[in-house]
Amino acid sequence: MRNDLDIIFSHFETGTAFLSAEPLGSGHINDTFLIRVMGDHPAGYVLQRINHFVFRDVPGLTENKVRITQHLLGQLEKEGVEELDRRVMQFLPTHKGPYFYCDKQGNYWNLSLYIPDSVVYETVSNPSIAFEGGKAIGAFQRRLSGLNPESLHETIPHFHDVGLRLDKFRKIVEEDPCHRAADAPDEIADILSREAEMRAFMGLVHSGAIPRRVTHNDTKIGNVLFGRNGHALCLIDLDTAMPGTVLSDFGDAIRSGANPGREDDPDLDKVGMDLGIFTAFAEGYLSEALAFLTPTELDHLAFGARLITYEQFLRFLADYLEGDVYYQKIQHEKHNLQRARAQLKLLQSMEKQYSEMCGVVSRLRE
Repeated sequence: MRNDLDIIFSHFETGTAFLSAEPLGSGHINDTFLIRVMGDHPAGYVLQRINHFVFRDVPGLTENKVRITQHLLGQLEKEGVEELDRRVMQFLPTHKGPYFYCDKQGNYWNLSLYIPDSVVYETVSNPSIAFEGGKAIGAFQRRLSGLNPESLHETIPHFHDVGLRLDKFRKIVEEDPCHRAADAPDEIADILSREAEMRAFMGLVHSGAIPRRVTHNDTKIGNVLFGRNGHALCLIDLDTAMPGTVLSDFGDAIRSGANPGREDDPDLDKVGMDLGIFTAFAEGYLSEALAFLTPTELDHLAFGARLITYEQFLRFLADYLEGDVYYQKIQHEKHNLQRARAQLKLLQSMEKQYSEMCGVVSRLRE
């Protein structure tokens, strides 16, 4: 593998020589390596294989990442932010020009500068991390609010279109291809009982009442890079960055970060939304985002957490019924059903605390 990575690295414009490589991170989709080079500068590079089975439009994906990061760099310069090389990802082109390289096996790779003296957190263990994570996501969206979302490629079409996912879900339930519907009658009923409310929200998106913006679309805390002083530096893993709604980013950060249980926790007593973590995240997020959000976006901000949790509940359950065709990394036959039930429990916790969630947003927007 070292020799392969050496050859792949040599196709990028770095002006440096390959020294060594080591795995970096714990992603489930892409393979990522830290490349050390001869000399002391730069500290290294991040070489990543892009999963072209998940992301079918790799040229469009890399074009998005470059356009977004270059726009962010320009905004940071205007704001007089120091240590720019630590505050935004920076991608490098190949000798032939594109910002990706396709190897002989048909694998796609891109290269970015490594940001040293940084850490990532896999869980939100305290309100300080939640506040900083929220602030980083809000700042990311604010700085990109002037970038036309239609200038980007929609690399995963209809990614957060719950209406289309519901249409597919109904078809799966009707056809019951794996004869699993009998395992989840209550969960199917829970999906359908909330259908009208979720479709009504999607109507606001389709009408433009909730605008399309440039969004990250994978805002788990592990995609926020922190300095060792505890302050957030920037967002990483930009493969899903494309047009979307800010409510998806806000909601997914709450879904993944404010739950003390695991996404697939079999002990549902551990699953629920921590209102204190929600509050800290909302405080950090709105300290940056309040300046550009519309009243309609603010009115539905707390609902964004319910929407994305419902969407993930729907996706896990649909995949279980269909035979685990998307979430194939399962530990047992009913793993995706287990995941769905954990998301349902989290959704129910949000619904019980929804008035308090709206109250937090209302206080912060005043």
